[in-house]
This record gives sequence, structure tokens and C-alpha cells, in this order.
Amino acid sequence: HALSVIRDIMMHEMREGYAVSLPGIGTFRLSLKGQVEVRDGKYHGRNVRVDDILFQPERELREEIRRFEVEQEPYGAAIEAHAEDVETRLGELFTQKETITHKDVLHAFELTLTKHRVTSLLNRLTAEGRLIREGNGSQTRYRAAAGHFGKL
Repeated sequence: HALSVIRDIMMHEMREGYAVSLPGIGTFRLSLKGQVEVRDGKYHGRNVRVDDILFQPERELREEIRRFEVEQEPYGAAIEAHAEDVETRLGELFTQKETITHKDVLHAFELTLTKHRVTSLLNRLTAEGRLIREGNGSQTRYRAAAGHFGKL
């Protein structure tokens, strides 16, 4: 509940044209597009719209985060998908869903494959006739071809 109250206060303050600083965390402010001028803490202008919200972490927080140790995996291992692994993971997906998306495959590999590698994998499996592509762009879905990934 406390976070909801903080969020509401932040929204109110930014709507009024103010940046919001949370001690120990950082500062939030709006990014505006259009012909904008700030006078007396208020936004004035023409054709102004909110483009984004910007966040600037406090220096101490940023420095502490930079000291985090990150578990490393050799780059080559993070972009390879072995045939058995592909069969297993896609087979599991197709037992849960009739069609899958690029994002489904990305998460099935627990984000160890890059988006580009997932695209390459899906294109290769489609070219081999193991997957059937349906739709275009962000609406693209893949269906297992008969006899593949547990489908008869």
C-alpha cells in the first residue's frame, strides 16, 4: 500500500511539472516533446506531450550497483542451441500450447539465447519444414509441423 501512495504522489508532482527525488534512490522527471518552456516550475508550450519518464539514480546507488559481481558464462555457450536441447524445450512448449511465439522460445531457453539467435533458430526450423510460420511481424506464431516436436 505504501508504494501505491508513493506512486500517486509522484504522479501528482510530475503532472505539476516537478522532478521527484527519492532519497537513496534517485530522481524521476518527465521527458517532453514539442515546444516547451518551463516557468515557475510549470510547463508552458504548444503541442506538448509526454514522451517518456527519465530516471537518474543517485551517485551512491549507481556506484554500489557497479560493484555487483555478475555471473559470467562464455559468450559462445550463451548463443549455441544443441539439437537435443531444441527438441526438448520446443517439445515442452508444444505440449502446453498449440502455437508459440518468439518470446516463448526466448523464455524456454531461459534467456540464454540472444533474440537474434532465436530468430535464426526459428527461421532454420521453418526452412527445414519442422515449424509452420503463421502471421507477420509481432503477430508471428509458429505451429509444429506434423511428426515434429511430439505432434502427429
